[in-house]
Amino acid sequence: MDPQRDGRATVVIIDDDPALRDALLSLLTVSGFPIREYESSEAFLGDPEAFDHLGCLLVDQHLTGMSGVDLLRHLSETRRLPPAILFSARLTERIINDARAAGALVALDKPVRPVTLISYLRAAMG
Repeated sequence: MDPQRDGRATVVIIDDDPALRDALLSLLTVSGFPIREYESSEAFLGDPEAFDHLGCLLVDQHLTGMSGVDLLRHLSETRRLPPAILFSARLTERIINDARAAGALVALDKPVRPVTLISYLRAAMG
């Protein structure tokens, strides 16, 4: 069933690594989450349906173009920030602090343990 039609809250994945997006898609679909995916912040912002049924944003920090934190800042400034989780393979204290200041619920190190990710997503969409 299409999450856009049944009205269920959707997890949006934004990551420029197609292999990671595929892995997350598999994990989250098996866990019962409707998913949409984008390769960049700009692709997400350019989709007129991006915010339809948006339950949680799962965004990588290091993207081509607008970074994850920059996206969160933009969404916060425009009052469109959903619950958001930032993740990064190169997480630093500065990124963690910037992510929190921009409105992220949490910043997680890649690779993220599946149990940890599912727990945060359920809390965010609870």
